[in-house]
Amino acid sequence: MPFRIFRIRSLLAANIVGFLLGAVIFANFLVLTLYVQQVLGWSALKTGVTFLATAGTTVIWAGVAQALTTRFGPRPVIVVGLLVLALSMGWYTQIPVDGHFWPDLLPPYLIFALGLAFSFVPVTIAALAQVEAHDAGLASGLINTNQQIGGAIGVALASTIFVSSAKSLLKTGHSPAEAFTSGYQDAFWALIGLAVLGAILAFVMLRGTEAPVPEAQAETA
Repeated sequence: MPFRIFRIRSLLAANIVGFLLGAVIFANFLVLTLYVQQVLGWSALKTGVTFLATAGTTVIWAGVAQALTTRFGPRPVIVVGLLVLALSMGWYTQIPVDGHFWPDLLPPYLIFALGLAFSFVPVTIAALAQVEAHDAGLASGLINTNQQIGGAIGVALASTIFVSSAKSLLKTGHSPAEAFTSGYQDAFWALIGLAVLGAILAFVMLRGTEAPVPEAQAETA
């Protein structure tokens, strides 16, 4: 019974953190897309191409995240990943009205990629670590669903904050570019709060959760 309770706690914790992670990831890309298109005037094609800096780097860091999770467990890797995400979005809170790909966006794009790999990979592992083989499909669907729901709520939250902030500034005579940029900055502050909350919950609730070691690796050890 104690082990069963531990498994439930671990699964619940991973899904809560996954929910917050989904909120941060989806909303982050939405706000960035709006900023570079509405304020900087980038085309949809240019926006997508520049995001390859994040997508391509995340693939590289994913292998490192998996190796570290196997060795140290999901909790420390998730905590580091979410704090790195918060750090990258802290950079985004300083985006200017006349921003450029370098130096305003590329560095945080790359930092976000590190945080994304170091949070997304171990969260998925933690959600499946204590699950029986016959329940793995259900657990996988649950974590993915929670991330999608979190993404929808994160987008709604960020959009509400942005619109409210931008409208207030437009009424006081600020230009649309200034009002929008300030609204995006406020939205990023909210996402930083979600990332830090996720890191705290991961640190508190995922204590003792270990990543499963492949049989071949276990036999070698």
